[in-house]
Amino acid sequence: MTVFRRTSITLAVALGLAAAVATAASSASATAGVPGDADFLGTAQSLAILGGQTVANTGPSVITGDVALAPGLAAAVTGFPPGLVNGTIYTPPAAQATTGQIDASNAYDALEALGGTSVPTELGGLEYGPGVYHGAPAANTLQLTGTVVLNGTADDIFVFQSSSTLITGAGSVVALVGGARACNVFWQVGSSATLGTDSLFAGTLIARTSVTATTNATVGSGTDEGARLLALDGSVTLDSNVIGSPAACTTATGGLTPGAAGIPIPAGTLTTVTASAAVSFAAAAAARAANTPAAAGGGGAAPAGAQLAATALDVRRPAAVGTLALLVGVVLLASASLVGRRRTTRP
Repeated sequence: MTVFRRTSITLAVALGLAAAVATAASSASATAGVPGDADFLGTAQSLAILGGQTVANTGPSVITGDVALAPGLAAAVTGFPPGLVNGTIYTPPAAQATTGQIDASNAYDALEALGGTSVPTELGGLEYGPGVYHGAPAANTLQLTGTVVLNGTADDIFVFQSSSTLITGAGSVVALVGGARACNVFWQVGSSATLGTDSLFAGTLIARTSVTATTNATVGSGTDEGARLLALDGSVTLDSNVIGSPAACTTATGGLTPGAAGIPIPAGTLTTVTASAAVSFAAAAAARAANTPAAAGGGGAAPAGAQLAATALDVRRPAAVGTLALLVGVVLLASASLVGRRRTTRP
């Protein structure tokens, strides 16, 4: 009679380990809480860029923060160099890519579920306090021509929702005053977002489909003006942009209710934010200029950050690799044990 007791035990251990790893993976990303929580974005917190299918760059873009793509593969991240990433590029199976995609999607759902005040399609020329705002139902979109001012304290949250698109015009500015911080500004877009040429944007933008930053759009070069461009299902397209993800905020609580209607921007405030925007534009131009010689080629070495971006596509988390190796080893052990036990018989 053939004895399989040890084989059964070994296989049970292997299956148990596999189940434990699967459980850990499925629970690695908790459902998002509410905007303003310090961990609202989860592993997407470190990301400046997230694409679903592709991340494509043209020109000397400078990105401060990580870049991730999921479920798309490494070959779908292009344009680095000449683009410079002061961070790491993650693609599957790296957890920062796969879990970052899940956490960003959870954050999108949480933002979409909030009730907001209906606002005109055009945001330009108005000042808004903290709160949740939704594009007028008739248009289901938001656009920005000129400047919009977000006025609040460091504890205030701003959420802008668009069921369809967000389009910012050339030279447009999202300005933060009164202590408002970019890490507490969120834009939830039902399809796609386009940031205009030479524009200045602030906050975390999560679009269901795609995000396009046109030539020289600046998304986060000032102290409190940062941005994340996260496209869940489609592509992020960049062209000579300067992008810096916002610093992490401590938990904020003000502004999760419908906000008050916008008011015309006071003349003094408009003068102040225009001057501040000029500083940010100048800083972005300097960053692009510093990266341009490497982008032009001519035999020179690429910047260290660009080399990091080019090679970091193959980076895999040591813990994930170790776990995979452990599982393979256990399965091999179980197979060897099975062969050995089949040769053992009982009288």
